[in-house]
Amino acid sequence: MGIITNSPTYDWHLTNLRNYIKLTPKPSEPLSIENFQLGPLGAGSGMVGMPGDFTPPSRFIRAAALTTSVRPLSNATDAVFESFRILDSFNIPLGAVVPREQIPKDIESATQITSVSDLGNKRYYYHTMNNRQVRMLDLTKIDFESVKQQVIDVDTGREHMVREISVK
Repeated sequence: MGIITNSPTYDWHLTNLRNYIKLTPKPSEPLSIENFQLGPLGAGSGMVGMPGDFTPPSRFIRAAALTTSVRPLSNATDAVFESFRILDSFNIPLGAVVPREQIPKDIESATQITSVSDLGNKRYYYHTMNNRQVRMLDLTKIDFESVKQQVIDVDTGREHMVREISVK
């Protein structure tokens, strides 16, 4: 399926997936009960029941539902940014999984880096919790025989990048 998570085993996740076979990007059909009509409240009604918590089983179900509903894309760049849109639904605010009194002072989020690999073009894209601007490493431009191990710290100062838009 092209989906993994850290716990429990993969075969367990495939069995659990059977509990969610009704998830679909199609809106739910209206329902009539005697003379009373019930219709969906809005877009997304076909995904009602998709788990939204941060446990590995719930993340696996979300990943399966979202990746199987991806629209056709015409190029690698579109696929990279669609991947980031999907991955945004997995960002974990630190306070959501750690009691307030145990939140580390030096970590703002449990999701510290989000990355997407373009295997065909050999490019690695990422953004961090401190700077959501997407950065890219073109691996074809790196001489792995001669380059030394290094840390690329583009988040020095932990400053979020904001571009102000002027209205005239």
